[in-house]
Amino acid sequence: MRAVNAAALLWAIVFLAPLSLCDLDHGYDSVCGNWQDDYKQLHDEIVSGRRTERLAIAYIDGGIADCLSGAISTFYYALLTGRAFKMLGTRWPRAYASPHVDWRDTRDPDYYLRAAATPGSNVSLVVGGWSPKYHDNEMYVAFKSGNLHTFHAASATVFFKANLGLTHALMQNKHHMGELHRMGLRPETAFGCAMAFLFSPHPHIMQPYATIAARLLQPGALSVGVQVR
Repeated sequence: MRAVNAAALLWAIVFLAPLSLCDLDHGYDSVCGNWQDDYKQLHDEIVSGRRTERLAIAYIDGGIADCLSGAISTFYYALLTGRAFKMLGTRWPRAYASPHVDWRDTRDPDYYLRAAATPGSNVSLVVGGWSPKYHDNEMYVAFKSGNLHTFHAASATVFFKANLGLTHALMQNKHHMGELHRMGLRPETAFGCAMAFLFSPHPHIMQPYATIAARLLQPGALSVGVQVR
C-alpha cells in the first residue's frame, strides 16, 4: 500500500502542476495536441480484436519513477508505430485508473520473456537501463537517432524491460520530431501529456494529497520536484 500511495504522490508532485496549463476535460489542443482520439480508436480496435494485434508492453521491476519513465517511453513507441500500449503489473491498477485506454496487463512477465526467447516467436525483448554504457543501448540509440518505424517492426509484440526516460531525446530525433510536432506535442509538455492521458490516480488515494494538489493547480504556482533516494 505504501508503494501505491507513493505512486499517487509522485503523480501529484511531478506532473499535476504542468497540467494546469492543459484542461483535459475541455480539449487537448492548447498544450497536448490532437492525437488522442485517433490513438484511442486504434488501441480499442487492437485490444478488441478488430485490428491485427500489435502491442508495446512496459515492464519494470523497480522503483516507481523508473517504472513510469520507462512506461512513457514505451507509450511513445506505441503511439508512433501504431501499437496498443500495455503496462505489466498488478500494483499499477491499484494506484491508477486508465481513463482513456485500458493499458492493464496482469500476466506474469515470464510469459513474455519465455516467448521472446523462443525461436521464431513474434515477441521481441528490448532491455534498456541506465548504466555507464547506456549510450550504446539499442533502445537509447533507437529513440535518440533511429527510426522507430523500423525498430522491431516485424514483431507483433515488443516487450520493453526498460527504465529509460527518453521522451526528450525522442522529441529531438530527426525521424520523429516533425511527426510529434504535427501532433501538437512539445519537449516541455510531452511527458506530462502522456502521463495525464494514461494514468489517473484513484480518488481515495489522492484524497490525502488534495491540499497539495490544489496548491499546485493555482495559476502561477511554482513547483519544484525533488527526488530523494
